[in-house]
Amino acid sequence: MSASFGCDPMETMRVSDHCEWRAIEGEVVVLDLRTELYLSFNDTGAALWRGLAAGATGDELVERLVTAYEVEESAARTDVVAFLGELVALGLVESVEPDADPHG
Repeated sequence: MSASFGCDPMETMRVSDHCEWRAIEGEVVVLDLRTELYLSFNDTGAALWRGLAAGATGDELVERLVTAYEVEESAARTDVVAFLGELVALGLVESVEPDADPHG
């Protein structure tokens, strides 16, 4: 599935090198060091972000949502595509070459 932002959001993505993040009291906070953009993710977004940081593929992120939140796979896939699309548009994540280490 390809989205309008020009990449396949279901491929393996990684957190961009210019981002710092921390898990704090169940949330994840992210700082883009280039733009000083600060984001805070709720429980669902935090789960997806931690998955990205661990090298999960888009399909693995969908499975995390299905398992943790008991949602239909199609709804989880829609949410993951939207979440990754926003992160790509903001430059907070980038695609990983198929044989590359997703941790950078």
